[in-house]
Amino acid sequence: MKIYTVEKLSAILGIPYIGDGSVKVLGVSPLQLEVEEGMLLYLGDRNMDVAPYLNKTNCFLINEKLKDKVSIEKGKAYFFHEKAEGCFYKILDLFKEEELPSEPLSKNEYAQAYPGVSIAFSAVIEKDVKIGFGSVIASGAYLSRKTIIGSGTKIGVNSVILSGAEIGSHCVIGSCVVIGGEGFGYDEKLRKKPHLGSVLIEDGVEIGNNTCIDRAMLGVTKIGKNTKIDNLVQIAHNVEIGESCLIVSQVGIAGSCHIGSRVTILGQVGIGDHVRLEDDIKIYPRTAIFSNSHFKKGVNLIDAPAKTTDEAREDFWAERNMLKEYKEKLRKEKENKNKETL
Repeated sequence: MKIYTVEKLSAILGIPYIGDGSVKVLGVSPLQLEVEEGMLLYLGDRNMDVAPYLNKTNCFLINEKLKDKVSIEKGKAYFFHEKAEGCFYKILDLFKEEELPSEPLSKNEYAQAYPGVSIAFSAVIEKDVKIGFGSVIASGAYLSRKTIIGSGTKIGVNSVILSGAEIGSHCVIGSCVVIGGEGFGYDEKLRKKPHLGSVLIEDGVEIGNNTCIDRAMLGVTKIGKNTKIDNLVQIAHNVEIGESCLIVSQVGIAGSCHIGSRVTILGQVGIGDHVRLEDDIKIYPRTAIFSNSHFKKGVNLIDAPAKTTDEAREDFWAERNMLKEYKEKLRKEKENKNKETL
């Protein structure tokens, strides 16, 4: 576990601080996550009210424009910077552990380590992996260290489980699935944003062939119980999907979306980042939901940009009536012109 003092962080990053330089920092947390003692809390929104968050920990990274709203307290440390987001990613990178592959178990060790588990000869399982009774690991599957697999779960041919992902019991993971790969995120200079989080797949989930579920930047990317995901689906970092959802092929879900329970997403739907969808929503094929949208419980969505089916119906009839009126206008103009000619 990496530990830095505020003074050491300041020297490494070239960022000045105010307050107690001896404060120890054990990790980094954005506002969305539960903040634990010893974590550096990132407050980057220039328009936010920071006061309610200043008692959550003892070290802060804050947008320079919020400096006047902060009262400096004894025993705490504060980093202020006009490009706080860039500093946040630099600090994240410092805390990222190098994930070198560990030596896989030998084939003779499988039977001793995983009694009651069926493991194909060509599967690769690193050390510190937990697999529940009755699970099946197919040919060519790769399980990186610290992976957890529940009981009765099937991992398909050539699927890859990374980043210490946790998969529940009675799940079905198809062929060539990648769970826990790096998320797609870059800063303004196209430098890769570090990802330190993992993936949590709850019980009874089914994931189709060639689907990718990225690890979180911090925290977890989460798929709720009994959710069913088709082939060729992309789920980005820090997405949270509720229970008993149905996601059809070629759907793309961008980062930090929150999707409720019993949501149905049909084929080729695109969902932008930071979208919030409440429970019992149905999204029709090829709908585009733009970033930061919020749709309430039980609506049906269609079109690009997304609108409710009631709104789409109203728009359809309005456009149809407008077209009808326009055609009637053209017809009358033509009649008048013919009369004038006569």
